[in-house]
Amino acid sequence: MKMSYTKKSRSLKDDDGNLILAAAFIIPALMAIGGLAIDLRRGNNASNELQASLDAAALAALSDESVTNANVSTFAQSFVTENMDAKCVPSVTGTKQDGKVTVSGTCILDTTLLVYINKPTITVSQDAIAEKSGQGQTPCVLALSRNASPAISINSGSMLNAPGCQVHANSSDSEAIYVNSQSSIIASETCSVGGTETNSGSSIQPSAIENCARLDDPFEYLQKPTNTSGCNHRDFKPGVSTTMSPGIYCKKTEIEDGITVTMLPGTYVFRKGELVINSGGKLVGSDVTLYFHDKEAYLLANSDSTVQLDAPDSGYYQGIVMFQNRKVSEGDAQPFEINSRSKSFLEGVTYLPKSHFKINSKSDVNTSASYSVIVANTIEVNSESALEIASDFDSGTPLPDIFTESEPRLTH
Repeated sequence: MKMSYTKKSRSLKDDDGNLILAAAFIIPALMAIGGLAIDLRRGNNASNELQASLDAAALAALSDESVTNANVSTFAQSFVTENMDAKCVPSVTGTKQDGKVTVSGTCILDTTLLVYINKPTITVSQDAIAEKSGQGQTPCVLALSRNASPAISINSGSMLNAPGCQVHANSSDSEAIYVNSQSSIIASETCSVGGTETNSGSSIQPSAIENCARLDDPFEYLQKPTNTSGCNHRDFKPGVSTTMSPGIYCKKTEIEDGITVTMLPGTYVFRKGELVINSGGKLVGSDVTLYFHDKEAYLLANSDSTVQLDAPDSGYYQGIVMFQNRKVSEGDAQPFEINSRSKSFLEGVTYLPKSHFKINSKSDVNTSASYSVIVANTIEVNSESALEIASDFDSGTPLPDIFTESEPRLTH
């Protein structure tokens, strides 16, 4: 019996030793897991707080005229430090150029439990970009499609020339902006949510920026004309040069060779049919807005035709020369085309949120316009054509209010 008792005692002592040994491993592991959860939560909170402070600093620096590129880092550092938890003192830098403020911050946070497993700090980093949504900041060429490949294409010796403003593609495709075969884009900035592709002697000047923030549709506010039902004219096709009056034009509206049609000031609604300017035909007008109501309504300017229109100087459609109903399905929308050797201009905003805007075959578009803005689902310039985007925003045709309000906004 005595021998049996001794063996049992030793067994219990062995078990105790094993439990102590296991605990030596398990307890630190549990502490590490618990510490990781606690400190990661603290790190996430610090990251969110840093982002909010940087956002506010960027907007404040943009609005404060006394803040320049020389002192923006000091301003942002002080601003963010005052708004951050004292346990996480950030290091902040910034730039302020061309109506844009960029600030970046890094914060080193002391850990509470991870320090016991040799992880004394967590580093969090964020950045913020603020721009003015007014003049010169909203792109003058914007392709709204989020997935088109490409969203903006410039092909076969063609050119998109917008030296005073921005070109932007919202598509996340790797070839969202495609420039091919001796073609070029010249702009103050060319930006793509996705990627860009240039080949065969083509160029983007200066080099495009990729992985940009996606931009909101700047004309989502735009409402259709009050009256779009009924018809004032059907199958309008004048046999001699004449004028057009504002109203609702149904079915096909066609201008033939040798005919000049002058649009009187006002708003024109096109329903259930296209607006066609045939070879040698001419459509001109001042203080006009053209509205395309449904999937069958679109513009087709054929070879050697001329379209010369400028937007109203005042009223709800101030600065809007042509626009399309946003309720048209993207899959059903017809392209708006300006074809071979057309000498045309559209002074003001052309807004085609669901359609492809296409310029073909040695056409020169907008060379005579003081300013132009093209916002379309996708944009294409082909075969030795040129799309000229001037940016004389102090010209006689005022910009829409969204361009002139110059409200600061976060873009990243």
